[in-house]
Parts: sequence; C-alpha cells; structure tokens
Amino acid sequence: MLLLPRRYAVVGQMTQRIFEAALAGCLPLTPADIHAAHRFTPRRLHVRDRREVLALVGELRRIGGGPPMRD
Repeated sequence: MLLLPRRYAVVGQMTQRIFEAALAGCLPLTPADIHAAHRFTPRRLHVRDRREVLALVGELRRIGGGPPMRD
C-alpha cells in the first residue's frame, strides 16, 4: 500500500516508495484519493477503503495461486 503524508496526496506528490515497491516486485496498491493517482499506477490498483484493499488482495492471491483469504 502506497502511503504518503496527506500534504503530498492532495497535490499528487509521490514518494520514492513507488520505486521501492516496483524493485521489490510488489504491486503498489494506491489510495484512490491521491491527486492524479492514475499517473502513478493503473486504476485497477486503486483502492478507496479497507474493504477494497481486502477484495483486491484476495483477488491477487487467487490469481497467484495462493490460499484464499479468511473473512
């Protein structure tokens, strides 16, 4: 999950975390309220709340062949 200070999010200032995630082979789930988030990551990786985070992580685990998430 790409987390950054609110003052960065409102102006669309991304931190180095996006590069660290990519170099580590992680998909950067991105809070949808980051200004111009679509410029940093595909919209498919944008999440608005914890429900969407859990659903997307569950879907990614399923695609990757991992065990299903528990509720």
